[in-house]
Amino acid sequence: MTNSPYTRYRGDDLHGWHAIVKPTWIQLDAICVRAPYAPINTVADGLDMIGEVRRLLSG
Repeated sequence: MTNSPYTRYRGDDLHGWHAIVKPTWIQLDAICVRAPYAPINTVADGLDMIGEVRRLLSG
């Protein structure tokens, strides 16, 4: 979890504070842009930087 100035919390001092997480869709194609002429390299663990991934984000 990232603790940034944008992280929002809910709770109180008695029960503790918990970060509010939001569902997020991440476009992997936008993070790792591959040149069209570059060869496709596949890593052994199957990492694929194509498509969209749904995760939870805080901050």
